[in-house]
Amino acid sequence: MFSDTNTDGIAENSMVKYVVGASVLAIILAAVLATSGAAASTEIANKTVTVDNDTQSVYADVTFATINESDMNETADATLEVMNENGTVVVNQTVSGTNETVATTWDPDNDLEGTGDYTIAISTANESNVESTEIGVVQKVAAGGGGGLGGTTIAGVGLPVIALVLAVGWFVTKED
Repeated sequence: MFSDTNTDGIAENSMVKYVVGASVLAIILAAVLATSGAAASTEIANKTVTVDNDTQSVYADVTFATINESDMNETADATLEVMNENGTVVVNQTVSGTNETVATTWDPDNDLEGTGDYTIAISTANESNVESTEIGVVQKVAAGGGGGLGGTTIAGVGLPVIALVLAVGWFVTKED
């Protein structure tokens, strides 16, 4: 029923041809999809930051270009990956935008694994959709009083010091 005879007299099964042809086509399609999927994302930024006990947060800012002037609702995506010292991904998230800066922050204790070195990688399907990136840490600011010279300061100098300088100046320039 499915057999033909070629010019050499050898019987060929047309069903076998069909299955082999479909298999080859499926393999080619899978290879094309796998290759295009791997090439679909380009790393545009990669930086290692150190998180210590004085680190308040880790951040990544992505500034998106205008994607489509006629449709401001069209956005571009960027993928943010944060990896620990062992290369394990601890954060993988996607941000979207057009003609804006999207700021993302992570708390070291809640979003990351505490202190250590972290590598932040930013990638996108079309790097022309991203104007700039910035990656870094924000350090905690120590709370304190008015400083070592006492009270409110003017240009970093305590008011008592300013009063003392004025008093000494008055005595030095005073005529008898």
